[in-house]
Amino acid sequence: MRNTPLSEKKKLQIGTVFLYVVAQFLVIYMSLGYTNGKFIYALDDPYIHLSVAEMILEGGYGINVGEYASPSSSILYPFLLAFLLLTGLGEFSPLVISFVFSVLSLWILSGYCANSDVMREDRFSKISFFILPPALILATNSIALTMTGMEHSIHVFATISALTGLKDLVENRATSVSLIKVVLGVLLCSVIRFEGLALTVAMIIALFILGHRLMTLALAFLIPAILSIYVVGMMSLGLPAIPSSVMVKSGVAAEVEGGSFFKVFLELFENFRHSLDFGWGIAFFFSGIFFLYITFAHSSLTRNYRIFFAVPTFILLAHVFAGRYGWFGRYESYAVAALIIGIFSAPRRIIPFPLPRIGHTLAVLAIGLTYVDHIRIAPLASLNIYQQQYQMHRFATEFYPEKVAVNDLGYVSFKNDSYVLDLYGLGSEYARQLSRHDEWTPDLLTQITEKYDINFAMIYDHWFENIPPSWCRVGVLQTSMTSTASNHVAFYLFKPESEGRMRSALESFSDSLPNGASFHSFPCRSWS
Repeated sequence: MRNTPLSEKKKLQIGTVFLYVVAQFLVIYMSLGYTNGKFIYALDDPYIHLSVAEMILEGGYGINVGEYASPSSSILYPFLLAFLLLTGLGEFSPLVISFVFSVLSLWILSGYCANSDVMREDRFSKISFFILPPALILATNSIALTMTGMEHSIHVFATISALTGLKDLVENRATSVSLIKVVLGVLLCSVIRFEGLALTVAMIIALFILGHRLMTLALAFLIPAILSIYVVGMMSLGLPAIPSSVMVKSGVAAEVEGGSFFKVFLELFENFRHSLDFGWGIAFFFSGIFFLYITFAHSSLTRNYRIFFAVPTFILLAHVFAGRYGWFGRYESYAVAALIIGIFSAPRRIIPFPLPRIGHTLAVLAIGLTYVDHIRIAPLASLNIYQQQYQMHRFATEFYPEKVAVNDLGYVSFKNDSYVLDLYGLGSEYARQLSRHDEWTPDLLTQITEKYDINFAMIYDHWFENIPPSWCRVGVLQTSMTSTASNHVAFYLFKPESEGRMRSALESFSDSLPNGASFHSFPCRSWS
């Protein structure tokens, strides 16, 4: 690839990052307006990671003191949060991490696009120069990912870093910066999310074929060593090698942990069928097939270019067979980033847009437009979490600080000294094992809540077909529904002798609820 004038590249990078920062702060400002000045993430999930980070600082791992669990879907992320918690950033830690890595992603990606063959003329056309920054911001889903406060922003950065660094090596333009990008990207992908292992494996093979044997050997030794330390550490705590959160949400991962290779194959095939129900699944599949054609069948490409295209090909097809979709686009955003890099890496003779610079720019814009709605609803999602999970947290920590059972773990466990039982199984390995093959029955629910001496539950009724008849449904918290699984949270009390105290707590709690949230009380018919 030929370099455009430095000033043009820098202008594009600065303009992209500046536009992202302005847009991100505007979305945060809108969110704060909805939540009475309290910053709340668009999902409840980052509070799970924050709970684990809290426990790490106390010498444990999980969400409850003295009980080990692996509710985090990332090896590295809780430890990064624990470090930032030490600095005093508190619950802003996920925001800071997501924001910083989004800036880095956009800086590298915009510079890469500026240097691509399709932008090889001395100057960008004005339309490309002005459309590309918002197109890249939208296509990388940076704004929505930052509002989720999850590790996906790091995954996007790692993918961009590794692939753009690999392109430098392919073109024999290796510099210390490109080598750092490759190593950092591959290492981060291996420990930030388990989907990242697809890129890790593909990159190590590519580096070996390209002749970077020392780097290959170093990564091939270091990554298995890190993963082995994690696996041995989890197993020494009596936990499975794969996090509970991954096995609960991924049938493929659950079967891998179970050791049934035939069932793994069936799950991969089922996940492939499920992927084709989504627009991104279809796009990844056909893009992967096209990149596969470029890799193995296009006669005009050099050997090194074929090696390069094999990596995004593997990423896209691996996601089709084992990945997930949705929830603010956080699951597939890294694969979208790989797709964009593939588009801008293909020589003009392979993707012959009539107006190459405008054509590629509009292609990225078309990708980005699919994520516009995530930005629109992000402040409303923050409001939803504020009305529901944050209020549940307040009740469990301020109004009625007793042992509680939930089925949607997150804010209830954060900064909560009381025991929290996760019936979904993310934060409780015993609960995951108990409900692994069977639906929750009244007997099983009674068994597990009595085992842990749970006082009450805050759950979604529709997640359970049969509630134990001895549980008293004392009321329902009603909220909006944007990113939560329901707009009704049922409160159940298990002990008749606690009813008076809980009723009093609920009355005070009900009076303190914000606009859009309300609590409706019911008599305990099963105890009358």
